[in-house]
Amino acid sequence: MNAAKTTKPTTEKKLTMNLTTGKIAVKNETAPKADATPNIDQVLGVHIPVFAKADQTKGSEPASKPAKVAKEKVVKEPSGPTKADVAREIYKRMAGKDRKDVLKAFQDEAKLTPAGSATYYANFKREAAKAPKA
Repeated sequence: MNAAKTTKPTTEKKLTMNLTTGKIAVKNETAPKADATPNIDQVLGVHIPVFAKADQTKGSEPASKPAKVAKEKVVKEPSGPTKADVAREIYKRMAGKDRKDVLKAFQDEAKLTPAGSATYYANFKREAAKAPKA
């Protein structure tokens, strides 16, 4: 007994249209077997040339890529306090002062921009509101 199943190719009618003349033609085409996958030429209906790389010939194995070497991450140690640290100390020191005075101190002492100083002020104010009262 033959264990392998063979499927009979089916014939399909396919309509094609010539775009320059506008003529429509009917073609009988044989569909590929059910277990065969169509290649790109069959799907698109256009032949696409494939060019091999210069160092590869038909039937040869592709060249293996060199193994990637893991790069060591460099952790930069801070050379001093960050702008956020400086601004947080200013905020604590100037508790109870007007907002515009605190923002001016952020800009002068912590070297923040006006937008940055307003953002830091809002963040510190939110942190202070969330902190449990002693």
